[in-house]
Amino acid sequence: PAATLIIVAVCLYLFSDDVPQGTYKALYALGEREKQNGFAIFLEASKDYRVWILFLVYGGCFGTELVMNGQLATYFKDYFKTSREVAGLTASLFGLMNLFARSLGGIVSDLANVK
Repeated sequence: PAATLIIVAVCLYLFSDDVPQGTYKALYALGEREKQNGFAIFLEASKDYRVWILFLVYGGCFGTELVMNGQLATYFKDYFKTSREVAGLTASLFGLMNLFARSLGGIVSDLANVK
């Protein structure tokens, strides 16, 4: 798996565009895009209170999910007396469910807030 990830990363770096309009290098050369200071953009975004609210909410939700994923197998094994294999499979289903729930939540949010 690590070799595949490295190959994909190199291919993305060499063959993909930075934005739908093309590569940053080409856009800078044509004058269609100006270079921006990433740190200044970060500081500007960090002044918005909504960014901090999202940071806290997402951190809490994702942190809870990580703790749940890490402890569920032990919980199922200890309290429901399942085998280690069944406990691991059942716990992994929780993480799999989150993949769909997170995606579906984003889609529903987008649809609900169409202007």
